[in-house]
Amino acid sequence: MTDFDVVRRLHAMTGVGWLSEVPPAQPHHLPQLKWTVGKKSELLQVLYTVWPLLGERKQASATRAIRA
Repeated sequence: MTDFDVVRRLHAMTGVGWLSEVPPAQPHHLPQLKWTVGKKSELLQVLYTVWPLLGERKQASATRAIRA
């Protein structure tokens, strides 16, 4: 994601995982920020935090992630 401030804020709110910058693959691409969460329990914490903010399709994706 290229909205670094949004990702950093959510990372700070949940306190899980780690952030790393991904350099652009091509000169015309923007740098990206990758958020890695290694434990399912931490993934669930993130999903429960953002759940009320998600639309219907993203909630369905999150439900599939929870069940995996």
